[in-house]
Amino acid sequence: MDIHSATRTDDYGTISKEFYNDDRFARALSEYNQNRPVRAGAYVNVPPIHVLKRQFPSLTGGNTVLPAGGSGTSAPTSASSAAPKWSTADPRPTTTGRATFVVPRGNGMTLQQVAQQTMGTAQRWRDIYDENPAIKPDEVLPTGTEVKLPAGVRLP
Repeated sequence: MDIHSATRTDDYGTISKEFYNDDRFARALSEYNQNRPVRAGAYVNVPPIHVLKRQFPSLTGGNTVLPAGGSGTSAPTSASSAAPKWSTADPRPTTTGRATFVVPRGNGMTLQQVAQQTMGTAQRWRDIYDENPAIKPDEVLPTGTEVKLPAGVRLP
C-alpha cells in the first residue's frame, strides 16, 4: 500500500488519477479512507487497485479491467489471483503495431506480475522476456518502464 501526503489541490479524484491513471476510482478510494476529507498535509492510504475492486465492486465496476479511457470491452480478472495488480495497463502502440505495457506507479513489477496482469497467468513471463531480452527475469521493473508484449496480446 502507498501512503500519499495530500497537497492543497488534491482530492480523491486527483489522487486516483495519479496512482491508477484514472479518476473513476475516486469514490472507492474515499470509501477506503472512511470518507475522511482530503486536507493538505494529511495522509491518504492508497491500496493496490485489486484491493479497491475486491472491497468496493459496485464503485469500481466489479472485478473487470477497463482501458484507462473507461470505454471499450472489459475482460474479467480473477479476484483470487496471487499476483498483485496495480492499475490498468497503459497500451501504447509501437512501430511494429504491438502493444506495450507501462509499469504503473507503485512498488514496481516483475515480468511474472506483468504476465499475470496482461495475459492472465504469471507462467507466460517467458513470452514477455522473449520480447524484452534486456530485462532480467527476476528484475523488479520501476514505474514507467515500457515492456513490449508478445504479438496477439490485446490489452483491455
